[in-house]
Amino acid sequence: MNEQQDSIPAKNIKMVVFTTGKTRVLIEQSYISTMEPGNSQPAVISIEELLETPFTDSTSQQLKRLLIINTDNGQFTLAVDEPVELQELPSQSIRPLPLLIAARNELPYLRAMAVLEQDIGLIIDPMLIDSKAG
Repeated sequence: MNEQQDSIPAKNIKMVVFTTGKTRVLIEQSYISTMEPGNSQPAVISIEELLETPFTDSTSQQLKRLLIINTDNGQFTLAVDEPVELQELPSQSIRPLPLLIAARNELPYLRAMAVLEQDIGLIIDPMLIDSKAG
């Protein structure tokens, strides 16, 4: 039976990946209905506001992408910096937050981390964002 379990391929999870400052951020792709150019409509919330850290200069000419995110409580728009990529991550690359960080985490939507090829990314849960974005 162990041989059978070992031969079952790991499930891949589609994640939308972007960077804010030097931090890689991931959101599961199934929550995102649309990605639009940043100048097409005002964003409800920016990723910098969401993470409560001024990672970028507000006067920066960084290109933005708007992610239209669906949750059980409705839809909201999140502005993120370009480039935005879709990546398939093996489920085993997703890890819980280290205990020290989890104990001090004041952002309820910061749920886990992902081990990427050359760094680590933070996974945010959109189901917990919309109350803040409203």
